[in-house]
Amino acid sequence: VYGNPPVKNMMKKICILVALLLVLPPVCELYVGLRRQAFIYNSGYKNWHDAQATCRRYYTDLVTISDEVENQDFFNDRGWIGLYKDENCQWRWSRRNEIANFTSWKDGEPRSNELCAFKHDKTDKWESDSCYSGHSYMCSDESLILVKENKTWEEALNHCRSLEAEDQSLPATAYQNHRYDLVTLVTDDDYNYALKKARGATTVGVWTGLRFLADEWVWITVCLRMMKKICILVALLLVLPPVCELYVGLRRQAFIYYSGYKNWHDAQATCRRYYTDLVTISDEEENQDFFSGWGWIGLYKDENSQWRWSRRNEIANFTSWKDGEPRSNELCAFKHDKTDKWESDSCYSGHSYMCSDESLILVKENKTWEEALNHCRSLEAEDQSLPATAYQNHRYDLVTLVTDDDYNYALKKARGATAVGVWTGLRFLADEWVWITVCLRMMKKICILVALLLVLPPVCELYVGLRREAFIYYYDFKNWYDAQATCRRYYTDLVTISDEEENQDFFSGWGWIGLYKDENSQWRWSRRNEIANFTSWKDGEPQCDKRCAFKDPSTNKWESDYCGKNHYFLCSDESLVLVKENKTWEEALNHCRSLEAANQSLPATAYQNHRYDLVTLVTDDDYNYALKKARGATTVGVWTGLRFLADEWVWVGGETVQMKDLPKCPTKNCVVLNNSTNFIKEQDCHEKRNFLCYRKF
Repeated sequence: VYGNPPVKNMMKKICILVALLLVLPPVCELYVGLRRQAFIYNSGYKNWHDAQATCRRYYTDLVTISDEVENQDFFNDRGWIGLYKDENCQWRWSRRNEIANFTSWKDGEPRSNELCAFKHDKTDKWESDSCYSGHSYMCSDESLILVKENKTWEEALNHCRSLEAEDQSLPATAYQNHRYDLVTLVTDDDYNYALKKARGATTVGVWTGLRFLADEWVWITVCLRMMKKICILVALLLVLPPVCELYVGLRRQAFIYYSGYKNWHDAQATCRRYYTDLVTISDEEENQDFFSGWGWIGLYKDENSQWRWSRRNEIANFTSWKDGEPRSNELCAFKHDKTDKWESDSCYSGHSYMCSDESLILVKENKTWEEALNHCRSLEAEDQSLPATAYQNHRYDLVTLVTDDDYNYALKKARGATAVGVWTGLRFLADEWVWITVCLRMMKKICILVALLLVLPPVCELYVGLRREAFIYYYDFKNWYDAQATCRRYYTDLVTISDEEENQDFFSGWGWIGLYKDENSQWRWSRRNEIANFTSWKDGEPQCDKRCAFKDPSTNKWESDYCGKNHYFLCSDESLVLVKENKTWEEALNHCRSLEAANQSLPATAYQNHRYDLVTLVTDDDYNYALKKARGATTVGVWTGLRFLADEWVWVGGETVQMKDLPKCPTKNCVVLNNSTNFIKEQDCHEKRNFLCYRKF
């Protein structure tokens, strides 16, 4: 097996990673300590369900207020709380769906037709509202629980992991679906905080997550969410170049314009996540560069009424206000197109926005290499709630030069230096030269590679083949929006029923389908928002005030209902699509990757934001299923994702190439699945063919 070149390459890269592990701390980047802020206030407006989803994703849940003492803690806060009314008109807390034994309603509240609760600031009284109204919201973050039950270590581990599911539609006992684990103690503060909790125990000691495994002591909690994402690491190592896939070069677009409407805070968060920040305009020359652009800029007024730029919170020494601007009660700045003048507005108004992407900075300070590395890494934090010096929380690093364009661009910058040369991120480590930035964000997730390799199965859990179950039925009550979100997260979407034949396939199924009524009273399918050309309504349906569709069992007729009601639901999983358009291999690849975005708030063309790719054929069943699809093509063969790159055959989706009879030195570098001979064949990548796209998990 070690004679196989891809395996040797992979092993070499793993060895390099092991050497890197020598300098990484043993705790993953996601660990932020046990003593976390109890309550987190989010000023961005969301409906109750989206607020709940955000709190559950990043913290624990929307806040639970258990008594008057806790209620007073929220006197100055406002927004959604975790209280909702269930289908039996019982008020419950989102956290574990507990019945609310304490409430503090304002006079006249709650109103009978409003199912979710919020509070205004400067009051301890609560109000009800439609769950689809927009409010700020408050999250709780309960990180440490003392369980006063006597159990063995294994029983204690299972108990913790069964407390709550990460994906609420699956049991917590499903693989890596637990939100809790036996405690990990990393810092002195963790130790002291846990010790304080442990003093309430009924036994002399309490179990921790420390266990002796594979000849060493390990914490059983190994980066939780990261475990789910690491299973395809080995396969990725076969095809990744020496620099990680996330690397996109130094010379990036300076300014990125987003037409989607967001409030200022959400726009800032998007820019910071994907680029650098909202734009900073430093002088009149830069201002003229934005004459045709419009939307939020990075200017805001702080608590001292000082206008500052979002980027490093610098005081704004240059401004270009329109006459009569800024208005005293408006704290954020935007501009219209075809003008160089700015206006103020409420930070919670919706505008398009402009991001900057400053990727390369020359620092004119004389430092040693180590000092220069530390300086770069301290420039700005990735997670703004933590210092940039926190483990792997830096957004900058010493420069990496991968391409000729990187070299030339950096050389141009370096000519402004006050020293003869400038430091780069190239360093001799573990008997070879390496760039200190190894795979950027991926390096943050690699810290437990060796431990993971001990327990991971040899085949990745994420790849399950092309022939997936066409329709998935959920025995779980959700409103239409939550059902749609679940289907989109784990499959493709709520089901689309295109004709009577498909409708008969659902005769025995029941629940929400993907049909909804848009703002123009047009019925559409959730999948790509296509107009519904086929419907099968029950007599008297649809009703004018109900905007979502479901079906009862043992019938092929549909009914309308309020989208906020709860029903079972039906998901579709369309994994393989035949595109009957003639394109070159590159055009076909781009077409597949533009079909649908993974992050719906960004275009599918944004880097690594595609949900589809050119087809990968791993198993015999994949091959047969794809061949069946390909027989409907209008060309003799269809493009696949197999390509000859860097002296080896690779699937563009990153899967391992299993085929043994591929030429080692091909004259044609792309591969078609031939629907007449039933074989794959190398072809010139510039030929135009139909092609197959598949949906990636």
